[in-house]
Amino acid sequence: MPAKKTQSKKQTTYIDPELEKFATENKEMVEQLLMAERSRILETIANEERKDPKEFILSQEELAKKTYDREKVLAEDLAVYGRRKFEDTAQGIVAMFIDPDFQRHMATAGLEVLLAFDALINAAPLPEFAKEAAEKARETRDNATKAYCAKNPSCPKKPAKADHIEKVKIE
Repeated sequence: MPAKKTQSKKQTTYIDPELEKFATENKEMVEQLLMAERSRILETIANEERKDPKEFILSQEELAKKTYDREKVLAEDLAVYGRRKFEDTAQGIVAMFIDPDFQRHMATAGLEVLLAFDALINAAPLPEFAKEAAEKARETRDNATKAYCAKNPSCPKKPAKADHIEKVKIE
């Protein structure tokens, strides 16, 4: 039965205690075997390069091209994934701002800000030219309010319709 390796943050352990014991007792020998195998692989590559450098270069070029092509496909897939995530996020953000309820509240808030500035100007001691400018601003505000209320059925400045009023009998 092959040993199964489990990893934790502290150290790597093996389910097969005999294999773990062997690896621990023969650590130097295992390291020497791995170093020898690495050296053999590097020597083989060097020999291939010496035998026919042109063939070796072509094989390395082909390997590099395959690696490049594989990584290019992965990068394209990642770009498509990123684009989709961005589009989903952007659509969610845009949906918040184009929500009619949000826009209605923002328009109402804008009108309230204009009313606040109007009250501030009325309370301030101003010269005559400033009072004329304030009057023109009031007219502009009133026109904007009328236009807004004409398009918005829930305008706070719009008088309530008679069908929404309930009669209350007092006895």
